[in-house]
Amino acid sequence: MVVTSPVLYIAAKPPVAGSVKTRLARAIGDDAASALYAAFLDDIAAEVRGAGLPAGWFLPRTPAWQPPALGSRQVATHWQKGDTWSERQANLFRDTFREGAAATVIVASDSPQLVGPGMRAALAALADADVVLGPVLDGGYYLLGLGGDHDVVRGVELSTRRASADIVERARRLNLDLQFLPETFDVDEVADLERLAAVAAVLPHLRATRAALAAVSADTQAPVLSSR
Repeated sequence: MVVTSPVLYIAAKPPVAGSVKTRLARAIGDDAASALYAAFLDDIAAEVRGAGLPAGWFLPRTPAWQPPALGSRQVATHWQKGDTWSERQANLFRDTFREGAAATVIVASDSPQLVGPGMRAALAALADADVVLGPVLDGGYYLLGLGGDHDVVRGVELSTRRASADIVERARRLNLDLQFLPETFDVDEVADLERLAAVAAVLPHLRATRAALAAVSADTQAPVLSSR
């Protein structure tokens, strides 16, 4: 399938206990962490469906797992390839532009509080910008969009607190027009759960996340819902 419009790709992995949210799992357990991550995927997919966004999954090749549906505008899954996370993202951008994409946006799956209008804004911004970046508080990013196959991510160390800064530096060195989305948080550590609970209490689309947080609170007796 050839996609010639801007498309959003959700970077994810199967929610298998012991292989996702491993830092969080050290505090709440493998099963609770994987259930919470599965809830993130359900809620992100629901928001994409409700917003009618053109979107696809960006996944490791695991044919036994079926991710949530993304709605009537869902495009074919792109499989991750490459030895590093930066290489896998760079390959997605390269491949989608070779296929004729007008713009490509990668969204992380550990910031489920993202809403459809924000994702739509990222797609729209690429009509004018070369690069759109949504930073997270720990120095990474929850969203990266390119309006062309610009070399801003390949070789960047994405597991460090300089990931966003290095992409910004690369974009500016290439004289690319760069736009920023509002900064937010991602969920990697147990300390992030209270912040997540606060937004889950007010964002209607986070139904699965609210239920998973309640289960974590009940099972671990951690007061993660204290901000509700």
